[in-house]
Amino acid sequence: MKKVILLSALLVMVLASCNCSKTTSSSSAKSVEPSSAPVSSNTSAEEMDLEGTWELVSIVSETLPFKDLFPGQKPTIVFDARPKQVSGSTSCNTYTGSYALDGRALSFGNGMAMTKMACQGNGEAVYVERLNKANMIFIKDQSTLMLLDGNTALLEFKKIMGAKSY
Repeated sequence: MKKVILLSALLVMVLASCNCSKTTSSSSAKSVEPSSAPVSSNTSAEEMDLEGTWELVSIVSETLPFKDLFPGQKPTIVFDARPKQVSGSTSCNTYTGSYALDGRALSFGNGMAMTKMACQGNGEAVYVERLNKANMIFIKDQSTLMLLDGNTALLEFKKIMGAKSY
């Protein structure tokens, strides 16, 4: 029952976090310089190679080892540029919603829907919290995606599948 309440609270945080102010207190956070990824405000998701399936490889500055947070399946995020939809797996539950991209600025719609299965450990909670804070993207070599809070890296993904063919 506690896990259901916790997951419900996390879902509420996901839905309510879009307009929250964001701060970072970790001193070991990675910083990504905007000048290292020149992107004009006219750059689309397709041009940035955002579309496709990405697998989480690192939660930046997390004190628990990654393999302990996600001992089985790794979280994923999937961007579908045509309908501006995002979906994925937290490693336990699935989520879906909309997104907008303006240059490097990323915003998720008015919240995401998420399944509510009880999950072991706190990997899902950490992932969802970081996903909620993300407001910028950085893509390196079309294969590494960083979700950022300003210039501070939160989540690092590797591309595992390209864009859909319509």
